Amino acid sequence: MDTKKYEVLEKTVELSSLTKAAQELGLTQSGVSHMLAAIEAELQLPLLKRTRTGARLTPEGEQMMPYIHEIVRQEKLLRQAAAALHTLVTGKIRIGTFTSVATHWLPAMMMQFQQAYPQVDFQLFNGDYHDIDTWLGAGSVDLAFTTLPARPGCSCVPLYEDALAAVLPKGHPLAAGPVCPVEELAKEPFISLLESSNHDVRRAFRALSVRPNIRFETKDDYAVIAMVRQGLGVSIMPSLLLRGNTDGVEIRSIDPPASRTIALAAASEEEVLRLWEGLGYYSRARHVLAAARRIMDRHGGVFPAALEDIRALPGVGPYTAGAIASIAFGEKLPCVDANVERVVARVFDLDTPVKQEPAASAVRAWALRLVPEGKAREHNQAMMELGALVCGKKPRCGACPLAAFCISLHLGIVDQRPVPGKRTPITPIEVVTGVLRRKDRIFVQKRLASGVWGNLWEFPGGRVEPGESPEAAVMREFEEETGFAVAVDSKYGIIRHGYTTYKITLHCFALSLAGADGDLEEAPDPPVLTAASAWRWATPRELEDLAMPAAHRKLADRIFAADAPRRLPGA
Repeated sequence: MDTKKYEVLEKTVELSSLTKAAQELGLTQSGVSHMLAAIEAELQLPLLKRTRTGARLTPEGEQMMPYIHEIVRQEKLLRQAAAALHTLVTGKIRIGTFTSVATHWLPAMMMQFQQAYPQVDFQLFNGDYHDIDTWLGAGSVDLAFTTLPARPGCSCVPLYEDALAAVLPKGHPLAAGPVCPVEELAKEPFISLLESSNHDVRRAFRALSVRPNIRFETKDDYAVIAMVRQGLGVSIMPSLLLRGNTDGVEIRSIDPPASRTIALAAASEEEVLRLWEGLGYYSRARHVLAAARRIMDRHGGVFPAALEDIRALPGVGPYTAGAIASIAFGEKLPCVDANVERVVARVFDLDTPVKQEPAASAVRAWALRLVPEGKAREHNQAMMELGALVCGKKPRCGACPLAAFCISLHLGIVDQRPVPGKRTPITPIEVVTGVLRRKDRIFVQKRLASGVWGNLWEFPGGRVEPGESPEAAVMREFEEETGFAVAVDSKYGIIRHGYTTYKITLHCFALSLAGADGDLEEAPDPPVLTAASAWRWATPRELEDLAMPAAHRKLADRIFAADAPRRLPGA
């Protein structure tokens, strides 16, 4: 499946511009237009509207974008999995699993896998959902079977929708019909797994705002079935677990129906992003991780020495490749950073912007000619130091060893070189975000994979529309992104944060659930999720382990430091 056109749509929506999307993706504007038109023709829906302020999603487009994001994400996962399998020969795979999967699925899977890869060994860890989350977080397992939503920091592939079913003693009155109401089951003596193993069932009760009459709790799935068989109570269990274990019990569907989504999860880039947090340019962190994986997969864990192999690593451009090849491996190649550009532009009097053609090619050509044979390492480091310490923005020409050869110095125009390029204007953006709390939990969501802050966790929010107050904006954005109707309790204050091409003014609010949801004792699931791939109710301590954009990290640190609310400056 070719998802290029969907990636083009994602980028166009992200940048609100066909022209900018074309530039960033290396396409022509007409090519972008054709791809977008092809999607609209395929779906028979208008997805974008062109306005004076840029390209905006139509209402139909807003509804379709979560599915578009998922298509792109799943193909990336497919490619990653295929690449991994191409290189898989020997080794050990550590798998975390729970009882139903370990009993009914995994043996057959392992047999099939062993036939294709006989040199790969398995190490199995069996536990409950809490154990699996812990193992994934600690890196104790390479992958694990779990249920969605999975722990933060995991990339997941959904595998199977496993329906929940009522388990009743033989002859129980609720077994008289084909379906058991969940509300009626809640009134009966209920046999439950421990909470760490049973959040799928508890979610079904929370959806109806009812509490089960829990009489017995155990960690063992089959103990639950045995206790039901003896008439000690009723239960709700996954259908997969009940395969071959129905003697002496009655199995019925439940109303409303509920299920658990079994998925295969693996630790992803979450930890890298958390460590990188605050440094900006999160794409660099992702490239570092991707490059490390490629080095392990294709080069046996040894950094490649050949220039073409270095250039093939994710995130490695001409400058980085030249620096590594020359400094680490002694190749006769230039290392052209801003410092070297400045030296070459002044010495050879380049009179056009150094970041643009023809000056950019001239800089690289002169830099290569200057590299002496057998001295690339020393020369490139010396050139970068010369540009940083002597030929800087305030040049020290009297101390420069190249003064006798510097054309710009002899012409008296050192201050006019290098010629600057067109300065990118800084765009101010006014945005809002809301902190929704339920007791000791805070609602956060994980951004979609695309975009600058892809896969980072955040408090929901968005832009303030023209003529809209920040208070109205945060309530609107929260409902659009999560389905929660919220009320503004107070304003924490304003956080200002600058980026390369724009600066944001972030209005921060404390929120509470409005309407019926506000009366619920437990934190509810969000009715929808339009701008994120995952969500969770996290404790303040758990927020510390989540990778967040810089402005949201500032907010979290200031509000939840020592788990005590604090007012922000300017509140």
